[in-house]
Amino acid sequence: MLGLLVACAALGFLASLEDALAGYDARHARAGPPLSWRFGRAPVVALEACLAAARPHLPPEGVVAFAGPAEPRGEAFLRWRWASYFLPERDVVRWGTSAAAGATHVVACRRALGGDPRLAEVARLPGGRLYRIRAAGTAR
Repeated sequence: MLGLLVACAALGFLASLEDALAGYDARHARAGPPLSWRFGRAPVVALEACLAAARPHLPPEGVVAFAGPAEPRGEAFLRWRWASYFLPERDVVRWGTSAAAGATHVVACRRALGGDPRLAEVARLPGGRLYRIRAAGTAR
């Protein structure tokens, strides 16, 4: 009888521990399927091709802004972090944030920014475009 009571208590403890850990590390809140952001998967390969084509047009050092497609917050974060990984020699910041104020170029992957008067298109990339940010008060 004592063994049955200990076994039930242990199962209850393990179940509550599993619930607590799942809430703590937010596994249930991760954006997208877990396998979609791994080497060799389509989103990563497409992003790598876009950024590799942009690299020769970028200055050797400095801040580059990254603009990904409008998507859920978690996916946007992953795409930006992968962009940072593929451009390790540069500081990559998100376009549209205060950190982008120091950027000289914007790499837009799967997103069009052509209507922004601050931007001059430099190159068309596979699945995106590269823009130079004009200095304040500069026309064309």
